[in-house]
Amino acid sequence: MAMGNNQRIGSSYYNIGMNYFLRGKPAEAVENFNAALTFMAKSGDTRTMIETYRILGRAYQNSGDNPSAIKNLSLALELTKVIGDKAGTAGVFLGLGSCYGLQDNYPIAKTYFDSALIIFREIGHKGEWRSATIILRLFIRTWAIYLKRWTITIYRWPSTKK
Repeated sequence: MAMGNNQRIGSSYYNIGMNYFLRGKPAEAVENFNAALTFMAKSGDTRTMIETYRILGRAYQNSGDNPSAIKNLSLALELTKVIGDKAGTAGVFLGLGSCYGLQDNYPIAKTYFDSALIIFREIGHKGEWRSATIILRLFIRTWAIYLKRWTITIYRWPSTKK
């Protein structure tokens, strides 16, 4: 099979996966994204592979499988670094921050959000920079609420009621 055919077949699976993803069917989306990656790897289409790993991570995240989401986002991160895609790296950092936040691992999540924000500022992506700033602010508020609840739980006085 020619390289072009692999790329077209991979793109077809990607589009089918996106259709399922947008319709809220993560299991079917995951199946098609994985098939897309098989063909994209044969064609050497790194940029589309990065996007597929990113959206595959989101599909896993939507299905509640954060470990698989982190695994796929980490694969996307490796590829963005190989090709020197700073904007892609920052986007993956946002996804990883979101995954770690959902696992209540706020210090690691904050590190990823901060890293994304630094890159967006550095490369001058104002739209993404604003989005990253908003996400980071929401994250910090969520973290503060979590810490407040955790502190209240630890330091709650024993009840005198029987």
